[in-house]
Amino acid sequence: MHAYTVHLVAKANLVKHVMSKPVLTGRLAKWALLLNQYKIIYVTAKAVKGQALADFLANHPIPVD
Repeated sequence: MHAYTVHLVAKANLVKHVMSKPVLTGRLAKWALLLNQYKIIYVTAKAVKGQALADFLANHPIPVD
């Protein structure tokens, strides 16, 4: 069970790529362990330009339950 759900909006799924590697060493292994407590949902940002996404997220915060 994941403690938190995170929606990751990015052009590239770098975190998903790192987390899907079968063998991680060193600092990447530490990050993988820390990120396992989150349920990360990857959303591609194809049509977002400039500061528009940051402005939208700042104006519409996700309510904390």
